[in-house]
Amino acid sequence: MFNQPRAKYLIDQEIDLFPEATLQDIYKLFYQAIFGTSHFIDSKDKAKQMLENELLKLDTNVYPLELDISYVLNIKRVSLYNIILKKISTDRLLNNFIAMSSKKQIFTNAVWIKEWQEIKQLTCDLYPSITQNVNVAIDTNTQLHHSQQYREHYQPHYRLNGF
Repeated sequence: MFNQPRAKYLIDQEIDLFPEATLQDIYKLFYQAIFGTSHFIDSKDKAKQMLENELLKLDTNVYPLELDISYVLNIKRVSLYNIILKKISTDRLLNNFIAMSSKKQIFTNAVWIKEWQEIKQLTCDLYPSITQNVNVAIDTNTQLHHSQQYREHYQPHYRLNGF
């Protein structure tokens, strides 16, 4: 299933926009692009509370308002700053985020791990100096957070949104 041209595009886009990104952040990018929100939703109430708490902390935006990360799913990262700008309501963003969790997964864990190995190799070939501050979990089917380095530089406050 490996789509090298699209993978290269997404890797290049991520590094161009976020030069401090690490291999962990590339992993997160593709994990989200393949699994969407299925790894994230425990309950609508919990998702709403997390969103409201994050909005309280949001004071500036250095993250793109919308970023297409489609790979397997048609999916975007939508900045929470769009709510402050009144481009989208909190309820609409939350409902779209939750609706994505019901999409049927076409990747098994084994397929994801194989796909990740291809993506990882391509990333390291394209960007040999990329920081590989990752732990063993990166080679399994585990959802990771953005690296500390990424969070400090880019304050990524977004939700995934299908289209």
